[in-house]
Amino acid sequence: MNPEPVGLPMTDGDELRVDRDVVGDRDEEFAAFVDAAGPYLLHTAELLSGDRARAQDLVQTTFERTYRSWSKARDGDPWAYARHILVNLRIDGWRRTRRELLAAQGDLPNQMAPDHAAAVTARSTVVRALARLPVAQRRVHVSGNPVTIHGFLESNGIALPYG
Repeated sequence: MNPEPVGLPMTDGDELRVDRDVVGDRDEEFAAFVDAAGPYLLHTAELLSGDRARAQDLVQTTFERTYRSWSKARDGDPWAYARHILVNLRIDGWRRTRRELLAAQGDLPNQMAPDHAAAVTARSTVVRALARLPVAQRRVHVSGNPVTIHGFLESNGIALPYG
């Protein structure tokens, strides 16, 4: 029972090393399956998880579970059986990491956000009314200095609808 390392090619040239002990026909069949299906399962796991380390963990767990039920897997399609285990493992991971925070009814705010529509409408009405006044009537005294409405509005960043 000498462990025989198996190299599974990775996408960037590295290899995933799997040590295996080959004992009997069952183990030889499974070792051949690992050699053949390993790169495919690793690629699939990388697509599902988006992370190489997580993909390697998924493939390792997939091989472990497939080996435990190898007699059932080899009677059918072992590739499909292993792929099914792999996908279910990834879905279980999504379910475990999903976080849903529900707020109690008393934690929700009772007040709605203030409505600024009335202020915008009032400002628009004042600007339009001032625009109809002659220039002499649009003078305003700010801190004792006479200022035109145009100058006041422009200094406060308010654009008038006319030139």
